[in-house]
Amino acid sequence: MPNHCKIKGSLGCVAPDGIGCGTIFLLSASAWSSWANDVFFFLFCTGSIVLLLLLSAARLRIAAKHKENKRVAGLVQVALDTLRNQELSHYTDPLTTPAPYLSSIQLRDLVLQDEHSVPTRRRLWEKVERVVESNANVRANLEEIEGGDETRVWRWVGSSGRTPGRKELRATVEEVEEE
Repeated sequence: MPNHCKIKGSLGCVAPDGIGCGTIFLLSASAWSSWANDVFFFLFCTGSIVLLLLLSAARLRIAAKHKENKRVAGLVQVALDTLRNQELSHYTDPLTTPAPYLSSIQLRDLVLQDEHSVPTRRRLWEKVERVVESNANVRANLEEIEGGDETRVWRWVGSSGRTPGRKELRATVEEVEEE
């Protein structure tokens, strides 16, 4: 209890300047409560904004990953078609196409000639390599190319004639399922 209060033991004591001690306590509690509400509101708004930004960033990342996966699927199809055509060209005209295989690096440079970012090329081609090398129609091995260098090559070992397109193949599968 402050020494300046006239009545000991009461909350209604009066300070020398005429303001009651209880009033001072209530004013400071009110100020604390107002400040705490302001801080809570600020933290709530800041947290909400950060959460929205994180959700937007996650959504953009998922969309970019989806777009990249579509691009990889297209690149895989181009690589497989190119390998099939290389095999067919070799057996059709061995003078203009002396080898039935293509270097993985040469194919990468051919397929990704419009992509100038080295890290992007590397990331995309690693995914394409994984899919192409796991394809049963492609054999990957080391061959000596012109100049005496050994490099990793891909060779088409599947049928090199006309194969049914995806729509034709899907229609055939659906007919078999219906029977």
